[in-house]
Amino acid sequence: MHLLYATIILGILHFTFELRQCIHSPKHWIRDVWNYLDVGAILYPVITSVIWLQTSTLPISGVTISILLLELKFLLLFRNIEIIGVYYSLIFEVANKAVSTFAITLGVIIFSFAHSLYIMIGKTNKVSNDLYNSMNIVSNSTSEKPSTINSNMFTSLTTAVFAVYMMLTGDSTYLPTWSLIENPTLAFLIIFFSFFTIIYLMNLFIGLLSNFIDETNTKEMFLLQRAKILAEIELFYMLPYQRRKNNWFPELM
Repeated sequence: MHLLYATIILGILHFTFELRQCIHSPKHWIRDVWNYLDVGAILYPVITSVIWLQTSTLPISGVTISILLLELKFLLLFRNIEIIGVYYSLIFEVANKAVSTFAITLGVIIFSFAHSLYIMIGKTNKVSNDLYNSMNIVSNSTSEKPSTINSNMFTSLTTAVFAVYMMLTGDSTYLPTWSLIENPTLAFLIIFFSFFTIIYLMNLFIGLLSNFIDETNTKEMFLLQRAKILAEIELFYMLPYQRRKNNWFPELM
């Protein structure tokens, strides 16, 4: 119980630091995607603790996400150590240059294919639903109560996006067991997606990452990252009298 209250108090305290950074330079704060990780690592434990105190029930999903974000945040604390920070700065710089734009493009492509397959398989073909339901009933015929849950991932646009993403990783088990000869449109979509996205775009992405890594000066990026950390500490974590100490911040160096 006391740990939950401590989590809430410390979370609110750290959130004020993030809020001060956002007020100080809103555009810079919004453009830095890693600030969202900081906010998530702060707010998720606070919200989870509040829900836990109010309902007296452990919110499993909230605890799971909180642990993930806090451990990722813990890794970021080592980015000011040179032996580790050079790799972190490389990851962040390449992510800012290449990954963000490519991820948006890839996300649009995945959504487009998912929407097309959703219309084709889940929306206009009721035969697919009957097929999947019959497969579930047959597979569960030995149980006391047959399952009637529809396992067709393309009956919902949300699950269709997930199914197409799994296709991107090479898992095609979510596709319906239709005859591709009788469904040439489905065959065309699968072939086009596998070639254009899995083969072409993924290899293009690897090539772009290689070029960005070669062009990035990791030492320079690390020193710039360390300077930003020191500036944040001086501006938002120190008290005014601490910033005025000459032995800490001499006028001449």
